[in-house]
Amino acid sequence: MANHQYYMLLSSLPALQRFDLAERLPISRERLTSRMTMLHPEDAELLKRATNFFAWFRQSATLADDAMTVGYQGLAELVEARGLMKLFGLPINLRTIIAALRRRLLGREAPRAGENWGAGPLVPHIVRHYEAADFGLQAVYPWITEVRHHIEAGAARDLEKLMCSLIWKHFDRPYDRGPFGIEALTAYLFKWSVLDQWLSQDRAGALNRFDQLVAEVTGQWEAHFNGI
Repeated sequence: MANHQYYMLLSSLPALQRFDLAERLPISRERLTSRMTMLHPEDAELLKRATNFFAWFRQSATLADDAMTVGYQGLAELVEARGLMKLFGLPINLRTIIAALRRRLLGREAPRAGENWGAGPLVPHIVRHYEAADFGLQAVYPWITEVRHHIEAGAARDLEKLMCSLIWKHFDRPYDRGPFGIEALTAYLFKWSVLDQWLSQDRAGALNRFDQLVAEVTGQWEAHFNGI
């Protein structure tokens, strides 16, 4: 996609107010999707997989293990080829850390070799340091203690707000390729998804999602991910 096409597309998109301050979406899903028709096929494929990844990030307990693993691998291969992996590092690692914290809170042992329970580069580290405080990651991710406290307290709304805040901050920054490139467009779509998620939920919905996520480390996790 030529630079002027990125400029045209991103210039046509309204600014996104921070998720916990906004009262409404500035652009609907339908209109946003229609704007994406300006993309070249390779860019459309990248963003399609990124969207699928965000769906896993939000609702991974509803997906089968093969879909989760293949989806992540396909995305990883594509974004690595485009030099965009650093965009997805925080969402991948955050989601994996949360799954591991819940697993340990429920008294389960460290994941077995080959078990599908998380994704990304932190998987082997967490397995090796499963019994260490915050998996030995607090210096790298200082928010991990707060995440653990919310999980232990069952504070679903606080946990979801923290997750959204971390993701928003991660994508709300300047990019190496400037404000009119694939990085900026990917960031916009992720932030729009966070905003849509936050505005469309209520407390009951948040609790339901919390229950879904907890299912990853209970019998339902085994039913979904281990073929039991």
